[in-house]
Amino acid sequence: MTRILAVYPAAVAALLLALPVIAPRSGPLTLANIFSVHLALAALVLLPVAWRSRDRVLRAALLALTLVALVRFGGEWVSVPRSVDTSDGLLAAASWNLELGAREGPAAADAIATIGVDLVALQELGPDHARAIEASETVTTMYPHRALYPEAGVFGMGLLSRHPIVRAEYRQDPSLIEAVIDVGGQELTVLDVHPLAGRLDMAGPIPVAFDSNKRDGAARQGLDRIEDAIGRGESVIVLGDLNATPFEPGYVELADGMHDAHAEVGQGPGFTWRPNRLEWAGIGVIRIDHALSSPRITPVSVAEQCDPPGDHCILEASFAIGRADRRFDVVFPAVGDIAALPVTIVDRTGRVVSVEPTAPGAGGDVAERDPARPNALLIPWTGGMCDLRADVAVVQVGPEIHVGIHTDRADGPCRLAGIVRTLSLGFDGPVDPSIVTVVASP
Repeated sequence: MTRILAVYPAAVAALLLALPVIAPRSGPLTLANIFSVHLALAALVLLPVAWRSRDRVLRAALLALTLVALVRFGGEWVSVPRSVDTSDGLLAAASWNLELGAREGPAAADAIATIGVDLVALQELGPDHARAIEASETVTTMYPHRALYPEAGVFGMGLLSRHPIVRAEYRQDPSLIEAVIDVGGQELTVLDVHPLAGRLDMAGPIPVAFDSNKRDGAARQGLDRIEDAIGRGESVIVLGDLNATPFEPGYVELADGMHDAHAEVGQGPGFTWRPNRLEWAGIGVIRIDHALSSPRITPVSVAEQCDPPGDHCILEASFAIGRADRRFDVVFPAVGDIAALPVTIVDRTGRVVSVEPTAPGAGGDVAERDPARPNALLIPWTGGMCDLRADVAVVQVGPEIHVGIHTDRADGPCRLAGIVRTLSLGFDGPVDPSIVTVVASP
């Protein structure tokens, strides 16, 4: 009998290994992927049997499942404490799906008044919620800057901020707000995102399959906006009910290259959603509400408040917002008939600490190490005698660093082209030249 019981942990271990490779988006395996943590936890009921029976096969199967689960879920459930530089400021944020119809507007406003963060992202914001928020002196005092887009259905969204909202844009499918907030003179891009859930197939009362293709397609539109903002060198925070667990391929694509607050600094499962009939338990059962940030915004803490009624917990996260854009101005000196060239460098990675014009390197718009300076890279580009000035932007795009160089040139023909100019960029630590892309344009 115990040998038969060993089939379950062995099968779940094999499933956990196969799911990341298969990356299912429809069918029973998609449902298994969503509840993979629960499938692994269910094997705990076999531990007393294995202990009493001393069956080696059952014990080996449970050990194999334990090792595989640690690899798959260990980083999700246990975060190693780390030191984070918060000298440049902290931003505390929260995300809450109000669940349209779960509470009256005043009750929602009262709950929001207890959150006490700098920024609140709301999903499923109804007209009653919006009216109650605007009528609440407590909420409007706490959050004097608001961008509310209520809807009678589940598409309503809202942002409440202690900091000025410079601009905000609302759209549907997926429901999202893309806003820019001014935090002490530094602009942060905030996306409040809520793609609709996938399709759940039932056999009577039993769920048998799940299709996430439509949801993932909508989420990809949100991903495009995230990538565009990061590509422009903006610091980005993404909050919302993404209707996806961290193990689904749609979420993996969206979060690639981003900090996941719970995965990096959270403890425990971080579950944020539960069926309405389990509200009384005060816990969630899956993690579908998320707080993400671009590379230079580091998560510091994360927590879930599951006491308010409704199917979603309130997700809170705080971030070290990093350094503001840093500007350097240097001048290549005149050489013979070649005039001096002023250059402005704007660093949006928070990593450049010094800039020096230097003798030309190999050229070819390819970064290389500076042998004369530790932690410095030579950034060459080819210009001409008619160059008037150059603007250089250093931005982080995922794991890579892009250096964009734009040159203003005098009108008319250029008497001498092919002049190689080189900047030495000093960084706060070692940078592999292979991750640096140099793009020069007139």
